[in-house]
Amino acid sequence: MKPYVTTVPPCEPAVAPRVPGAGSTETTRCSGRPDLRSGRRLPHRAPTPRHVPDTRTVTSAPDCRRFCELTLRTVLEVLDRRRNTSALGGLLAPVPLDLVAALTRVGAPGRSLGAAVLRRVHVSSSGPNSAEVFGTYVRGPRTFAIACRVERVAPLPQTATGPARTTTRTTTHRRNAGTPAAGWVVTSLQVG
Repeated sequence: MKPYVTTVPPCEPAVAPRVPGAGSTETTRCSGRPDLRSGRRLPHRAPTPRHVPDTRTVTSAPDCRRFCELTLRTVLEVLDRRRNTSALGGLLAPVPLDLVAALTRVGAPGRSLGAAVLRRVHVSSSGPNSAEVFGTYVRGPRTFAIACRVERVAPLPQTATGPARTTTRTTTHRRNAGTPAAGWVVTSLQVG
């Protein structure tokens, strides 16, 4: 009768004993990961991307982060019909503004679950004058995603009496009407 459990045969090559100072360039401490084919130790690899700190995060532009949080909150308020779409006039480019207007008419995702509350916002730089923004918001027990791309725009030219006015709506903060909104505008938007 054959036994059902047997030992596994050795499948790794034997490692030669180390002799310090025998022409080896390795030090006596651990010098890396073992190479399974030759039994030698190889140098450590470069750190994996998950261990390298993310240098693309926009930490030097707190005005961008504030702008993104303000804009996403305002977008959610417009989708809930707590605000008019005119509140987004200077914050969004024409295409995302049309998207929000259409979603307001049709009905935002999960609107029957309750009011939308913005939870988290992450800002990641995608260039010197642009950033990718993504975040989450909740409606009742469900969590939804929202994302956008923001780009820095040139500030309005200054005159002796303040920012120059144009015939179109100027980019303004809702709390500080008449001043440029930190030079950022949303160029694309995704609401899920």
